[in-house]
Amino acid sequence: MKLFKFFIVLLLFTSPVLADDLKLKYIGEEIIPWNKKFEGTIIGGLSGIDYDAKNDRFVVISDDRSQKGKARFYEITFDYDLKSIGNIQFKKTHFLKNAQNEVFKKPNLLGRTTVDPESIRLAKGGKSYFWSSEGDVKAGLNPEIFQMNLKGDFRANFKVPKHFLVSKDKKTGIRNNAAFEAMTLDAEGKNLLVMTEGPLFQDGMEATAEHGASVRISRYDINSKKMIAEYRYKIDPVHKKTLSIDLFSVNGAVEILNITGSRYLVMERSFAAGWGLDVRLYEIDLKDIKNNRVPVPKKLIANLADFGIMVDNVEGMSFGKNLADGRKSLILISDNNFRGSQKTQFLLFAVSSSSSSSVSSGLE
Repeated sequence: MKLFKFFIVLLLFTSPVLADDLKLKYIGEEIIPWNKKFEGTIIGGLSGIDYDAKNDRFVVISDDRSQKGKARFYEITFDYDLKSIGNIQFKKTHFLKNAQNEVFKKPNLLGRTTVDPESIRLAKGGKSYFWSSEGDVKAGLNPEIFQMNLKGDFRANFKVPKHFLVSKDKKTGIRNNAAFEAMTLDAEGKNLLVMTEGPLFQDGMEATAEHGASVRISRYDINSKKMIAEYRYKIDPVHKKTLSIDLFSVNGAVEILNITGSRYLVMERSFAAGWGLDVRLYEIDLKDIKNNRVPVPKKLIANLADFGIMVDNVEGMSFGKNLADGRKSLILISDNNFRGSQKTQFLLFAVSSSSSSSVSSGLE
């Protein structure tokens, strides 16, 4: 019995999910005015963000389906330190291109779209970007993963497996508005991890206030552009029950970000009509995960409500530079859906851990 207890204690102290706990400190918020324009485009729908350390600037992608303007991404800069975030400056606009290296067309008269941009990541070496299109079940549009140059020109498609593709009978494949929302590179920059926001049809029901749901993390080899592994992740139940059963509610995984090594942050965003939004950050560790039928263990790092933040539709997440005290910066952004009632919100946090190297070593 003593030996058994010894092994239990040993497991608790060596578990990669429990080691080097991350801690977040909220620093501040900056909001971009609604309907602000830049280079003939409306700034809005910002659903993904990533940091270019070499040039000390960020890239943000809009989820405009070529409705308000051509599908696009921006290069931006802003000031941030241990006290505040501000002075957000949009520097350049680039338009996304399809496999024919043409800009994506506007939706047709029936509203059928050709693209739904969601997440963006800078490739290792800084010479190209990866970005995801969520797809549109109603339009029969499959989810896609693209590689492009720094100006938005098409370079390559990834080979998305059949079980993710839209099906007419809705027995398999993605659900509408619940597909390739989240994406990150691994620590070595050799693999791209892509996460569905909600469950595939074959993976069970969507999350409700009574139960969570099973979503997938797919690992792609960047050289071959093929999927080489899959993992299950269990999202939480919706944080509140709506006041009426016919009101909308949802919870989903909206972004994933490599911390260091095999450790990742996952952002879950829950909405319940009448209650609003709830955003939580979890840590997972994919080291030695081989059984893709069992959800990966996760640990709550932060609930943004605990910081007293009135969060909007937060979707994007990126580390930034090291702050003056050595802590890593973390920036979250929200998608205002091009609505005046919502905010384009930039949130700044300082990230620390019980081991200072555990956050910074994989992010330089």
